[in-house]
Formats: sequence, C-alpha cells, structure tokens
Amino acid sequence: MATRSTTSTATATTPATAIPTAAPTTAAAPHPPTLAALIDAALAGDLTPEQAHVLVALRHEAIIAALLATVARIAQLQRAAAVAADAAPLPTPPFGTPTPSTPSGAIPPYLKPPAAKGKRRRRPGAKVGHPGARRPAPPAIDRRVEHRLTHCPDCGGKVHRRTRTRTRTIADIPERITPIVTAWRTCCASW
Repeated sequence: MATRSTTSTATATTPATAIPTAAPTTAAAPHPPTLAALIDAALAGDLTPEQAHVLVALRHEAIIAALLATVARIAQLQRAAAVAADAAPLPTPPFGTPTPSTPSGAIPPYLKPPAAKGKRRRRPGAKVGHPGARRPAPPAIDRRVEHRLTHCPDCGGKVHRRTRTRTRTIADIPERITPIVTAWRTCCASW
C-alpha cells in the first residue's frame, strides 16, 4: 500500500514525466538507461528531464561521474573556442573609423578624445625674438586693386576711414611666364 501511494504521488506531481523509481513490475515497462548512456546524452547536450531524474535516482557516485565528465567536456570546448578565437582574423573597423595606425591629422576633431585638463600646450609660432621669415616682396607691382567696403561684413555697421590698411600681394603666373602682381587693400578694422 505504501508503494502504491508513493507511485501515485510521483505521478500527481509530474504526470507527463513520471519515471519508475522501483524495479518495473510488468514486462512491458522500458528499462532505465545505463549510466554510460546518460553521461553520453549529457555530453552531447541531449539530456532530457526524464533522463536527469533517472540519473538523480542512481547512486551518488554516478552523479559525481556524470558531473566530472560534463565539466571535462566544458573545459575541452572552452579550450577549443579559445584556440579558434586566437586563430580568427581581427575584424576590420567600418570605413572612416580611426585605427591606432591612423595619423592624428587624418582623424576629424569630433572623433578625437577631449584634451586632458591641466596639460600645457606649447604656444604656436616661433619663439619671442626670432627673426621673421617670409617671401620677399616682388620687385614691381603691375596692378593695384583697392577694396572699399560700404559696411562691415561682420556686424553690418558703418565703416570709418582708417589710416592703417592691410595689403595682400598675389602673383599670378600666366602661360607667358610674365608674372602679373596685384596688391589688394582693405580698409576695415575687423578685416
């Protein structure tokens, strides 16, 4: 009677996965799988809940053997994955993404990391007292063009006559190889 209530309790808790824990009483009942078959199923990743219940019902030594075999298989697969990852080529970054070998000047400013705070930068240009170095003025200027602004292009205000002007000299070299030199002058304080 006690055996019967135990069987009915196991059937009530897991009706679809009821596994006989005692020896089968009828000849038509299937034989439980062997320990080797259970371990093979676990290593292949095909261990079903029914087979797991059968494994738990076996002795502790059988559970320990199954766990050790599973751990060994996991370690073997991890080693194989590590070797495959080392042998795989590195992925190439998408076009336009800077790599460590990209020159600094080829990286747009918005992709560069912000400058470290407190880090001093050298002042641009030559040191104080260094003699200037520029191209010598041409010997003769063929044409002079003067630009008078009616209003300031920055603020739109009225332009006052200034005593100081800036001159930009452009030497155009035509096909005749006779340079035409033009001096451009602006009379705006902000320009």
